[in-house]
Amino acid sequence: MTSVLLLCRCQILQASFRHLWQHKRFLAKTHYEVLGVSRKATQDEIKAAYINLSKQLHPDLNKSDPKFHEKFVRVNEAYNVLCKPSLRRDYDMTFGPQISGSPYSRTEERIFEQQFGYKPPRQSQETDSGPNQSGYDSKTGKRIFYDETILPQRPYQINRKGLMKLVLQIICFAVIVNVTFLQFYMKRYQKNKEAADARSRRILQEYEESIRFHREHPEALKEQLKSMDKTKTGKR
Repeated sequence: MTSVLLLCRCQILQASFRHLWQHKRFLAKTHYEVLGVSRKATQDEIKAAYINLSKQLHPDLNKSDPKFHEKFVRVNEAYNVLCKPSLRRDYDMTFGPQISGSPYSRTEERIFEQQFGYKPPRQSQETDSGPNQSGYDSKTGKRIFYDETILPQRPYQINRKGLMKLVLQIICFAVIVNVTFLQFYMKRYQKNKEAADARSRRILQEYEESIRFHREHPEALKEQLKSMDKTKTGKR
């Protein structure tokens, strides 16, 4: 008896999860998928699909099942957008050809796998988290990618570029200032060196002239020495 009750509970739980999965999968569909048409469908094809689904899902024909009412409302919402060319164009540019993943979250997938031994099927084998995920800009209508809209707008990347530019400018300014001061000091050093060399040459020239004069006039040297001795004696 206990086994039968447990089996019934498992079947009820399985049916509930399947109903939840179908409901979420239906809500995860695009307007085109709700109406069962392609994105390239004409307005007449969209209208025909809407009329057909309205007849099948009308609440008056399925009063006992509330899920038909939800689907009927979803079909009307999809048709109200796709029946008008301007709204359809905005919808296509805003959502674009998106990549559909599993309508389930990771937690629900694990519950399915633990209870029933399998994972809910995905609508597509592709994932929706890659860096190359694309769409359309609702303002410009141009195709844009995830890495072009998110990654370049990170503040630290922008600040890093500005910081590198500022550092390069500071380095260039420092090099220019150092070169200017180096040229100034080199000119000043060269000028002082030339003045010192000229003074040394003048002193050497005066000394050589004095030696030559005393050699030519020894009496003048003797007179100079005597006058120096008298000066020293007078001081004593």
